[in-house]
Order: sequence, then C-alpha cells, then structure tokens
Amino acid sequence: MGLRAGAEAVGDSDAPLEAALTLYHRALAEELTPLAAAGSLTVMFVHTDGVDRAMAARIVLTSPEY
Repeated sequence: MGLRAGAEAVGDSDAPLEAALTLYHRALAEELTPLAAAGSLTVMFVHTDGVDRAMAARIVLTSPEY
C-alpha cells in the first residue's frame, strides 16, 4: 500500500501530500546539501508503488535548488 491510500479517503487529489512533501524537501534543503535533501526525501519512497516514487522524484527535480 502506498502513501496515497490515506489521501484517497479524503479525495482523489495527491495535491495535499505533494504540497506537504515539497515543504519537507525545502526544509531539508535548508539544512543539508541539495543532494542529501534529495536522497533523504526519496529514500522514504523506496518501498512504495511507482506513483508515489514518481511524486517524490517530481518534487526533487522541480525544486528551485536544482
């Protein structure tokens, strides 16, 4: 089961989860190097489905730090 399963109960949109993860990534990037922040975020998604991994990758790749 991916992280989105709980979000589906409140709606079909991944926007709230994506927004929260974007804020989390920005906070990490302020404390760590961009590469370390990217690794810290994406490692949380190693055992999730492809949709969730793609969301994490999109957050990292569209980050203004890159």
